[in-house]
Amino acid sequence: MRAFVDEFINPQNHKNDRKPWHMVMDVLHETLNDISSEVLAAHGVDIHPHLQNAWMMWLLNWRKGEDVLGEAELIVQTVYMSSGRCLSKESLSHPQYQSISSLTNDICHILFHKDDNHTLWSGVDSKMQELVKLVLNDSPNNLDPGLKQMFLSVVKTFYYRAYFDPETISHHIGKVLFDNVI
Repeated sequence: MRAFVDEFINPQNHKNDRKPWHMVMDVLHETLNDISSEVLAAHGVDIHPHLQNAWMMWLLNWRKGEDVLGEAELIVQTVYMSSGRCLSKESLSHPQYQSISSLTNDICHILFHKDDNHTLWSGVDSKMQELVKLVLNDSPNNLDPGLKQMFLSVVKTFYYRAYFDPETISHHIGKVLFDNVI
């Protein structure tokens, strides 16, 4: 784990000694580069350093061996940046961003591990209500409404996965993508 993160952070030190995780790291680098190139072509915005930094920060937390809670925030940041918008340091330190991202990470972590710990499951509804209030709150000095909605969309996706089996999800996706709409 440590070697993977170290080589991700310092790709110039990458040794191709055929460790099993080298392929994963190469694919991750390639994917982040492809996303950055597509965004640059479509929106004229270079997100590569921001995207790389978001993943690096998440990997550094993962390397600590802790039960990483930031997967949902990483998904939000990646999708948000993929739309050609970057998150400034001010946005990342904004109290509303901190609250929404913390709630999102907590809810998604509980939903992902719902079968493992039923005691945590009981608090999801109140956390979800709090998140919805924060997302729908419209006051001065607010975060970008699109960013707030993206946090809510990620939570809904985790919620959906927690309540439906993979076959049902595949069926729903098939209907949405391939059935004619009248």
